[in-house]
Amino acid sequence: MRALHKTAYSNGLIGLHEQLARHPNEALDTDVPGLTDDERILRRFRSRQRELVEADMLVLANDHWSFDVRGFNPGGNHGSFFRISTHSTLMLAGGEQTGIPRGLVVEEPYDSLSFMPTVLALTGQLHDGRMPVPVLWERGFRRFPGRIITEVLNDTERDRRASPMVGGTINAP
Repeated sequence: MRALHKTAYSNGLIGLHEQLARHPNEALDTDVPGLTDDERILRRFRSRQRELVEADMLVLANDHWSFDVRGFNPGGNHGSFFRISTHSTLMLAGGEQTGIPRGLVVEEPYDSLSFMPTVLALTGQLHDGRMPVPVLWERGFRRFPGRIITEVLNDTERDRRASPMVGGTINAP
């Protein structure tokens, strides 16, 4: 990520990787021991359905082009191969009760996939910094693809203020 974000065509390279890479899904794995023949066939069918809706091409805009059809929108020109299309801002309010240091500037490049695992880590919803707590696991959450923005975490604070969901008690249906 450090090297890629500095290239002229970083967004294009990221887009091509996401487009062409295989993203395994354990719910579609046909090699799991103990599956019945019907379950195996159903998983192969669902896997084939997913493959059939995969895109055949990746469309990216020329430099300074905007996909906003209603008119020019400054900042709405994301979608090019160029580095400027990868720039975004994430701001968090820090302070004593949040565990996020005040005035912290994160210099390391991250992508938007880092948002969810970072929020879950800040709220104590991840074990070992990667795996969702049991309640989230039971609801289908798995490891998130993005890296946690570790600079905003204070390990002792995060571990001390785990939310009620960690213990498996939730109010949601």
